Amino acid sequence: MHSVSEPLEATSAQDDACPIMGVLAWENELEQLPGNLIHPQTFPFDVHVERVPGARYETVVAHPTEAMAQAFAQAAVRAEKRGVRFLISTTGLSVVFQRAVTEAVRIPVLTSSLLMLPMWQRMLSPRTKIGVITAGVPYLTPEHYRAAGLSSADFHVVGINRSAVFNKLAVDPAHLGAVDALRDLGVSVARQMLLDEPDLGLILIEVTGLCAVAADIRLATGLPVLDIVECAFLMHNIHFQSRWQRQHGV
Repeated sequence: MHSVSEPLEATSAQDDACPIMGVLAWENELEQLPGNLIHPQTFPFDVHVERVPGARYETVVAHPTEAMAQAFAQAAVRAEKRGVRFLISTTGLSVVFQRAVTEAVRIPVLTSSLLMLPMWQRMLSPRTKIGVITAGVPYLTPEHYRAAGLSSADFHVVGINRSAVFNKLAVDPAHLGAVDALRDLGVSVARQMLLDEPDLGLILIEVTGLCAVAADIRLATGLPVLDIVECAFLMHNIHFQSRWQRQHGV
């Protein structure tokens, strides 16, 4: 279990007590379930949560604007001044703000698991397809793909925006009170993806609300599943490489 630190007064100096990882979160985002990026049981290390004023479903997912991009950038600057070593975001579609955020800070920024797609395209056979579970197919635009460093969108993309669970969450995140409905949604979508595209070799979860059931999706499909939580572990590990020192007492 880890603790979550909310924003305090920013300082320019590195704070040794500050968590290594910072999370850019919606202004009123809830902890929801373990697996959510700001839930205290998701990571075995501390995280710093930096709220983005005005960030919500309408302004980040449905209608992203340049003003919101700048709000993300300003939040990133505040988090960097606190002393975090890298940043992630609680919304995969905020990848459209990636350039604005990276131009504002000097630390690494991973706004979305979509940023991992170019690497996986090169790791897999050209005959192997990658499945992407997104909030809604209409929201994942060519601009989002370009922001993720992709020249094409040759993926099997499925949106969950038509599900009753997702529609409730979009209006009021407090509706996510039980993991069963979320598990059923994620597993059913993933199984249908595999039926529609038997050559799938990887499922990438863009919509961060499904991170809590990523393991269920992997077990149901037998495929590797990548989400922003796993990306966060990778980023944390490369900033905190001490496993061999701890293991061998160095």
